[in-house]
Amino acid sequence: MIYAVLLTETFQNQHLALPQRELPRVMEKISLLRSSPEVDSKAKKRLMNYKRSVYRIRAGDYRILYSFGSDWIKLIGVDHRKDVYHKGELVDYDDPAMGFSEVIQINELIEPSDVPFVSPKYNWRHMNDGLEPVHLQMTSPGTPLGRQITVELLASIRIARQHFDALTTCQTDIDLINADVPEDIRNRVFDIVTARNYASVDQQPVKKLSNIDDLEEFHQGKLLDFQLLLDPTQKSIISRIAKGDGPYRIKGAPGTGKSTVLLYAISEFQYEWRKRHAADPKILFTTYTNALTNTSRQLLQNLLVDSPSRLEITTVTRVARGIVDRFDGPPQTPK
Repeated sequence: MIYAVLLTETFQNQHLALPQRELPRVMEKISLLRSSPEVDSKAKKRLMNYKRSVYRIRAGDYRILYSFGSDWIKLIGVDHRKDVYHKGELVDYDDPAMGFSEVIQINELIEPSDVPFVSPKYNWRHMNDGLEPVHLQMTSPGTPLGRQITVELLASIRIARQHFDALTTCQTDIDLINADVPEDIRNRVFDIVTARNYASVDQQPVKKLSNIDDLEEFHQGKLLDFQLLLDPTQKSIISRIAKGDGPYRIKGAPGTGKSTVLLYAISEFQYEWRKRHAADPKILFTTYTNALTNTSRQLLQNLLVDSPSRLEITTVTRVARGIVDRFDGPPQTPK
């Protein structure tokens, strides 16, 4: 039996930071897990001190953290052994073979949770229509980072150069929380330089791995992201958007998959529109960064049967500049 492979955001981030020489061994172990994730008291063991079942498999000096069910494995993290066993929190535990009656099905795995993904920089307060982030400014000395933030490290995990100065000066977790960088970038760095609670990471939204070779493509920068495994709530949102009777506003904490839901919605909307009108709809998909534009374009290539002739993916800034150019001519920008 070959198990479906799922990924957490933390695993993706840590996989990016792997040294090139470690990749073959890590890939070999992931291939092994696809066919046999059960503990064996040797390479694969259960970790103590967690209420949920979290396992590890050796890959040289690295450890792959995972959980599994009757038809899936979820890659939670891949970290150096000195970081995995931080303060003795993760202790090998010889667990007897687990019967499949004790593990959950993949459709249960993606049931939506009432608990939002909480970024370390925000508290959350209840509003009439949901949860709102409240900015925190942390002032305590903090805990020293487990790994120095270097330019080389930031480049390997695809952090834009404009954020290097703010991040390379961070020495503690509080420094990182207070750093003036976007939240998704802060979370990516946290995954690499601090000890993770992998039971908590196991609750992150999951993505699906279609082909194991895609992991190597991702590490090399040829593949920018993976498709989110949709939960029932996200599927219902996509179905509503596909009807084309909006507008809709989708709210969610960082990392909950809002952008990915919109990409799936484009695919569904294209399909429904073609059925009704026998032609392509005109679709404009905007983001705020060039990087997200490139990622969205690549993900859509995998989702769409063929690319709509009238689909434009660009940044809000380019749209605004295009409007100015069309009506007033190119602006004369001061040097």
